[in-house]
Amino acid sequence: MDSKIISSIAAILAELDFSNENEKIAACERRMQECEAAIARAEARRTEIADALRFNTRPDGRAVGDALLADVSMVEVALAGPSREAMEQERESLTEGIRDLRWRIEDARHEISCIKGEAMGVASQAVGPLVEHLTEEARRAVSDLPALYAGLQALNFAAKAGTAELDSLREILVATMGAYKLLPRQNKADIPEAIADAVLPLRDKGSALADARFVTSVVLP
Repeated sequence: MDSKIISSIAAILAELDFSNENEKIAACERRMQECEAAIARAEARRTEIADALRFNTRPDGRAVGDALLADVSMVEVALAGPSREAMEQERESLTEGIRDLRWRIEDARHEISCIKGEAMGVASQAVGPLVEHLTEEARRAVSDLPALYAGLQALNFAAKAGTAELDSLREILVATMGAYKLLPRQNKADIPEAIADAVLPLRDKGSALADARFVTSVVLP
């Protein structure tokens, strides 16, 4: 790996400033916390109203008594205390408010996701040259795999050797060859000449090695 490229990218990353993005995220998180606290208060009040509607079906005697002591009109006395209709309306209003606050939380969460995505895009673009460098290094590292696979296949054909190693290399080739992979698709590979020459003496070993096969190329996985 080229240490100069790595040092250059490290310097670029050190200079990246996400202060503005961090402030925006913090503001969104504060809004979410405020909404969540408001939802908790609204839900608590909604529970109180539900309990009142469930258990208090009669007028509020204390409120009526207070109105009588205040010497107000009988109409005002009759209306003293919270009415069932008013409580139901309040509960409905609270439900709508809670729904709106939850939408606001989702909006803030989406905004945070967008901010993080944009910031990650900046970082990704910054390390792009290093990605290209490492990919090229990997491509060079695996460039000999087809020839190595062909050599192992020749030994396997000729002496039934290296079966496990051949299977392992086959999986690696499948993972590294093809569209959008490190190596272009390649259907065949020639047996390295040195390997082909090395196994040729087995051709003259008689019936004991009659099953030995000798090839000049192999099909790649």
